[in-house]
Amino acid sequence: MENMTTTAAPPQRKICLSDHGLSPVMTKNEIEAVIVRFKEELGDKPFYDTAVQIYHNLKCMAPESCFFYQSFFSNAGLFLAITFRFIADNGEYEFANDYSYVKRRQWVIQTRDNYPNIKSK
Repeated sequence: MENMTTTAAPPQRKICLSDHGLSPVMTKNEIEAVIVRFKEELGDKPFYDTAVQIYHNLKCMAPESCFFYQSFFSNAGLFLAITFRFIADNGEYEFANDYSYVKRRQWVIQTRDNYPNIKSK
């Protein structure tokens, strides 16, 4: 067995989606309603400052990497709500089963170039 080259993930707090008005199956409109509630609670500037940071962190993730957000964002509910919305538009991202981190998958597009033995008709 090879030695791991990455450090262990920091301990994460347990997340209960319903504590933040979220559920695993939500429409975009339902997610938007939760986001509006956070915006009203926090005010425009703090909300948008945090939202920009969240989007930046998600977009900068390398394929096949994980982002343990609890080390960087104290408002887990806001992070979850904005990330739910981000994931709705960006299918290569997903939450861990316990919502403790976000993972970015790498898409592999199957083409004839990947399989040279396949002939076109």
